[in-house]
Amino acid sequence: MGVATSAGEPAVVGPVRERTLLRRTLGVLIVAMWMAWAVVAWWSSLHEVGEQHFVEDVRAGRVVAFKAVTNVRDEPWRFGSGVGAWMVDYPGADLEGRPEEGAVADGLIYTVDGVRTRWLSEPPGLVRDMDAFAALAEAGAKPFTAETFPPSRDWMAFPALAAFLFWIASLIATPPRWGTRPFWVLVAFVPAGLGLLAYAARELLAGPPAVERAPGLRWWHGLGIAVLGALFVPPLVVALI
Repeated sequence: MGVATSAGEPAVVGPVRERTLLRRTLGVLIVAMWMAWAVVAWWSSLHEVGEQHFVEDVRAGRVVAFKAVTNVRDEPWRFGSGVGAWMVDYPGADLEGRPEEGAVADGLIYTVDGVRTRWLSEPPGLVRDMDAFAALAEAGAKPFTAETFPPSRDWMAFPALAAFLFWIASLIATPPRWGTRPFWVLVAFVPAGLGLLAYAARELLAGPPAVERAPGLRWWHGLGIAVLGALFVPPLVVALI
C-alpha cells in the first residue's frame, strides 16, 4: 500500500517498487535461462579439430566412437530450436565404420570421454602407417550405431523456451520504456537469443529514462536491427566457437 502525501493524495511508492522488482526478477530469469542455453549449446556443438589433433587422439586411445560424415554445415546456435542432430550428412559404411565403396566422406565426427564431440574437417589420413579406420579399430574405438547417431539435442530447447516465456510475460506485464513492443518483437529475431538478452538488459535491468517519455525506438528500428543481426551474428558466433 502507498502512504498519503502532504497534499492528501495517495503515493505510488509501493506500486512503483513492486513493478521495479517484477522487472528485475524477469530480467534476471531471462538472462539466467539464456546463459543455461548458451552453455548446453556450446557443449553439444561440434568442436572442429585438425589432422594432427585427430592422430594424437587415436594414438592415445582417447576415441570412444566415430562416424564418417560429409557436408557438415556451420551451425549458428539456433536459439529455441529443438534440433534433433547436427546439420550433417553421412554415407553408408561397413561394420568397421569405413565408408562403402563409392561413398564420399570428407570428414569424421568422433567422441572423446568428458569433452565436446570433435569434428575432423578433412578426410582422415594415415595413423601409424595404417588407414584411419584400421587405427581406430586397433585403439578400441567403435563406430556409432543407428541407435546412437545422430544424438538427440532436443533438450537444448528447454532453457530457450523458458526465456521466451519470461520475455512474453514481461512484455505483457511491464510496458517498455525504451522501445515499443513491436520494436522488441522484431529484435527478438536476432539469432542466438541476443535480441532477448538485449531486451532484458535494456528494459528490465537498466534504470528508467531520466525523463519520462514515450518509447523512442519504433518497429522500423527493430526491423533494421533484426536484418543486420541475421547477416552478421551467425558468422560471428561460428568464428567464436
